[in-house]
Amino acid sequence: MKSLNTLEDIQDGLDALLALDPRLTAIAQAAGPLPLRRRSTDLKEACPYCRRSTGVGCQCNRDLFAV
Repeated sequence: MKSLNTLEDIQDGLDALLALDPRLTAIAQAAGPLPLRRRSTDLKEACPYCRRSTGVGCQCNRDLFAV
């Protein structure tokens, strides 16, 4: 599996996916450009429910266990 390090890598992967299943073309067009997101692979500080960083205001615990 190839790492996605640049926007060109993402576009290459999308092009390969669309070559495998052209039905996805309309979805890709509707979605627009795909962003290159970077985050730590260390999930020690991530919410166990949504995997978002607890430092960015995850409210899963409050929503799931609200009284």
